[in-house]
Order: sequence, then structure tokens, then C-alpha cells
Amino acid sequence: MNWNLLSKYRSELMGLATIAVVLFHFFEEVGQHASEVTDTVLHLYNFGRYGYIGVEVFLIVSGIGCYYSIRKNFNKKEFYKKRAKRILIPYLLIAVPFWLYIDVFLNKSIEEFIYDLTGISFLIDTKTFWYVFFILIMYFLFPLIYKFLFGKEKDIFLKFMFIELLVAFLTIILYVEMYDVFDLIEIALTRVPIFIFGVYTGHKVYNNEKVSFPILFFSIFSIFLINIDFDNQLVMRYINSVQSIGFSLIMVKIFDIVNLKNINRFLSFVGKYSFEIYLLHIAFRRVFDSLDIRPYEWNNYLMIILLTVLFTWLVQLVTNTKSKKVYK
Repeated sequence: MNWNLLSKYRSELMGLATIAVVLFHFFEEVGQHASEVTDTVLHLYNFGRYGYIGVEVFLIVSGIGCYYSIRKNFNKKEFYKKRAKRILIPYLLIAVPFWLYIDVFLNKSIEEFIYDLTGISFLIDTKTFWYVFFILIMYFLFPLIYKFLFGKEKDIFLKFMFIELLVAFLTIILYVEMYDVFDLIEIALTRVPIFIFGVYTGHKVYNNEKVSFPILFFSIFSIFLINIDFDNQLVMRYINSVQSIGFSLIMVKIFDIVNLKNINRFLSFVGKYSFEIYLLHIAFRRVFDSLDIRPYEWNNYLMIILLTVLFTWLVQLVTNTKSKKVYK
């Protein structure tokens, strides 16, 4: 099995990860209101709650995409411009009206609006759009990571292990010595290693290298641990990262063997607009909750999905117009 399958089926994998995260957020609501849902939905909860590893899949694919982008043209300014446009235009189109409604209309607070829109509140307690600010930081750091790993094309694996162990060590220090701070940012901090793995893997994908047996075995074996609930959040996050590698390799191999064109097209379409779908369904989920329209009821969540699809189309129309103006 070759790593380049992750590039060949990149869009399908992103689409699958998006669906997994959307379902996870529904079942997260179900878990929080277990006494109010039907037994059928509750049984499905045990399956759907594992969709959170879709975020790790996003980060693997994002790391690979960054590698390809800068490998073609090592121009940091152009790299930052493209990434900022891809993230900030959809984010602002969605987040500005959302936070105006939540913070200004409902809570009557301009200060909260500024904190939430800029991501400052992420360092306090608001994790609604945490992924946006996390991925922007990763994109900002990416050229440094790339130069460190591949600057001399020598001892790449040792440098990869060094940076992964360094990040893990600093995270453990924070966990032990400053748990309150760790608890605020762990949702992002513990996912730094899987993004770096994606960057490192980009080199293997680009060179069409084979997946080594140890990685294939341990990543796939880790999936069998998915039913185990770990008390330690740090351990759980790192195991989730390994599981996401195994999940990604299994799925792209299935895509390669079973050629179902309609399903592939659908997943590719979802993958193409994964960022907008991710943001919008979170926003609508919060809005529904504020209106006392229960997101944990499947018919209401279906409405959230339909609204997400509609507004994804609208956001894309505006984004394409804005993007053309940015490049001009």
C-alpha cells in the first residue's frame, strides 16, 4: 500500500471526515440529553460519538496539502495569502452575523462580540470556532516546520521524531504543572502532533513511498481500542491521532478497491466545502439551541444539515466574488 492514496482520494477522505464530525456533534447533543431521546437514537450514540477523529483526519490531509503547496512554489507570502483567503473570508462571512446574534442581540455585549470574533475568548472558555484559530496558527508555523524537516533532505525521520517528542514533552509539562491552562487549550494543543505528522507524510505521499508495516499495523490495531474510554484526556487525544491514521489508510484503500463513482462524487463534493460545512453546522446548532429548538432531536438536526447545505452554497457564491477582488 502506498501513501499517495491519501492524495489520490484526498477530497473523498475530507468529505468522510466532515460527515463524521457533523454526526459527532449530533450525538454529542444526544449524550448530553440521554434521558430525552429514543432508545434507537441512544443505541446509535455509541457509534456516532467516535466521529470526533474526523478532526484529526482534517489535520493529516491539511498537512499533506501544505507540503504539496509549498513544494511546488516555496513562496511564503503567496502561501500565507492563499491560506488566509481560504480561511478568513468564509469565517468572517459566517462568524460576524453569528456572533452579532449571540453576543450583541442576545447578550447585549460588544466586548464579548470582539473577544469571540477574534478568538481571544478561546483562551478563556469559548471553543465554538476553536479550529479556525488553531489551523491559522498551524499555517503560520508551517514554513518553519517544513524548513526544519526538509531543509537539507537529511535525517528527516529523526527530525520528525524530535519535533513530535518535543511537542509532546512540553504538552505533558503543561498538563502536570499548569493543568488549568492545559484544560483551556488542550482541544488544540494535543492535535499539533497529528498536523506535523501530516506534513511529514506529505513527503512520503509526494515521493509515492510505501506505508511501512509497523505504521500500518499499529495504526489499524489502535482502532480496536476505540471503545475504551480513557480517563486521561492527554492519552485519549494521542491515541485518537493514531486511530485517525489507521482510519484514513483503511478508507483510502477501500476507495481504491471499491470504485463507487456516485459515492465518491458525493464525498468529494462534501470534502470540497468541508470548512464551510464545519463552521455553518456549528453555528446553526448553537442558534437552534438559543431558540430552544432541540438539536438532539433527529428531525431538528436534519433541519440544521439542510440549512447548512443551503448557506454553504450562498457562502461559496460570496467567497468566490471576494476572492477575485482579493487577487485583483
